[in-house]
Amino acid sequence: MSLQITGIFLIPILAILTIVLLYPLKSISKYYIGLFFTISSFVLFILSCFVFFGFQSPENPEIFSMEFLKVDSFILRFSIYLNSLTSVMLFVVCSVSFLVHMFSLGYMKDFEYPRYYIFLHLFTWSMLGLVLAGNLIQMFVFWELVGLCSYLLIGFWYDKKSATDAAKKAFIITRIGDFGFMIGILYIVSNISKITPLIATGLNSVSDPLSITSLNHALQSPAGSELALIFSLGILFGAMGKSAQFPLHTWLPDAMEGPTPVSALIHAATMVAAGVFLVGRFLPVFPDEVLQITVVIGAITALGAAILGTVMNDVKKVLAYSTISQLGYMVMALGMFLSTAAFFHLFTHAFFKALLFLGAGSLSHAVGTFDMKKMGGLKQYMPWTYMFFIIGTFSLVGFFPFSGFWSKDEILAQIVDSNRNLNNLIYIVGSAGVFFTSFYMFRALLMIFEGNYDGRKNPGVRVHESSYILLIPMGLLAFGSLFFGFLFNAPFELGFIKAHWFNHFIDHDFHAHKFNYQVALISHVLGLIGFVSAFIQYKYQKKGFATLTPLKTFLIEKYYLDHLYENLIVRNLFYSKLTKLMVYIDKNIIDQTWDNCALSIKKISSQLSVIQNGQAQQYLIGIPIGLFIITFVFLLWG
Repeated sequence: MSLQITGIFLIPILAILTIVLLYPLKSISKYYIGLFFTISSFVLFILSCFVFFGFQSPENPEIFSMEFLKVDSFILRFSIYLNSLTSVMLFVVCSVSFLVHMFSLGYMKDFEYPRYYIFLHLFTWSMLGLVLAGNLIQMFVFWELVGLCSYLLIGFWYDKKSATDAAKKAFIITRIGDFGFMIGILYIVSNISKITPLIATGLNSVSDPLSITSLNHALQSPAGSELALIFSLGILFGAMGKSAQFPLHTWLPDAMEGPTPVSALIHAATMVAAGVFLVGRFLPVFPDEVLQITVVIGAITALGAAILGTVMNDVKKVLAYSTISQLGYMVMALGMFLSTAAFFHLFTHAFFKALLFLGAGSLSHAVGTFDMKKMGGLKQYMPWTYMFFIIGTFSLVGFFPFSGFWSKDEILAQIVDSNRNLNNLIYIVGSAGVFFTSFYMFRALLMIFEGNYDGRKNPGVRVHESSYILLIPMGLLAFGSLFFGFLFNAPFELGFIKAHWFNHFIDHDFHAHKFNYQVALISHVLGLIGFVSAFIQYKYQKKGFATLTPLKTFLIEKYYLDHLYENLIVRNLFYSKLTKLMVYIDKNIIDQTWDNCALSIKKISSQLSVIQNGQAQQYLIGIPIGLFIITFVFLLWG
């Protein structure tokens, strides 16, 4: 197994170095560069399949560790950590990354291949490094690399102001969350002397107190509860930024300014999945107080983002708020300590959300816009894209037998069965989210594909179905969206596949519960009500269908959170106060200090220059005097 892991970790960076060295020689065309990186991602996918399907959950999940840096008694190690969750994440990242690479061969053919594919491959490698990281410091390094790559890819079209603004917004807002994560790390490092005695001597990772194994073991003990509180809050804050949880969610819809394949990768397998993965890694150390905060944040995000999706007219914005909402479900499940259900939804969500984003890319490739008001009647021109979009929609809403049904209803059913506080209220919030999800997705489906296409809205555009290089990745993702939920977590045995296989794979102590038909029925009824509501709104909106204009405006303005951030924080706090303060410090303290130092050195040097007179007698006298002074100071200091 170690050979596959080594390959997964090294292949992306070796591929990048190969192209960086060869491309300046002009010996390879840009198309072959894209093909080279696609083949590299395919090899990663094959290796991840070997890991995922051949994993046997060793007692010691840390498969590799070496000393990297030593400062006094503190030793920083480079380690690779493999467990069930790691193998799942490797499969998700590598499979989606491969299909995105393949899709990009057709979608990005008219743009700058080398830079795009290098950034895309570096993005994948950063996420793989985060997934495989065996200790806290190593995890933080790759965590920041993921953020950097997202900045580079969101702002890929750097000559477009909206893209650069979106990249800066994503970078800054996620840095706010990262600051919380860093505080948690620094808190642990500063209390490392308290943690070390809490680690059982039987752990192989005792030599590295910052390893995942050591921290999870130490902070679960009663003596580590105080440390766990601060650390888990830092973890949660970091996850809120990366996984776009309220109120740090506003960057994700704007991130749609990047290339659509990048959006698919960010929303399905890399950036936003990182936060959920981080919380899941350290969930055993979360005290009840932090779990309650987690579930409340997840519930607010799940419902609030779903409501915003109902008024968006840009198909990528609709899908962006959908991602935020679904991440809310995952965080909500983690807050209820339902990690297996959360990660199963992360698993299925990766495939149907990537499918929907690539479907949006196919639409844009054919029509030249993401504005749903300029679409309509496309099913007759794009039957394959239409079919794939339906599969993604049904899976996202959670209709039987699509993958989303098996994962989202698993979350809702386990919330009902949970004995934790607020479980009934959380279930109501989650069920309400099903209705709004159904409404905005069927609204989008109807606006895009139903009716008659009006070519006057897109002059000069010839609507056509996408090429096979775009359709094949969508078809493979459609297969996963249709079957993976049932195949991997069916409530009964399927030949050689055990019942609730995925849950048992993630958690060997998982106790299966009865299939909750009531929860499934309620979800389907709410989904159907959402569909009917979307149909009525679509059919009658042009004939005077009544809308609550003030409420609609409130939603279109995204609860005015962007205005709040822009006016209160950016302008009043940052520009008006913080910037002025930094300018004052820079001019009057830093610059003045260095200027004075320079003047002092100049004066001292001019005084000392008289000594350099060229007379050897004075030099011979000065040498023993200098030695005497040095010896005297040394003895006095000693």
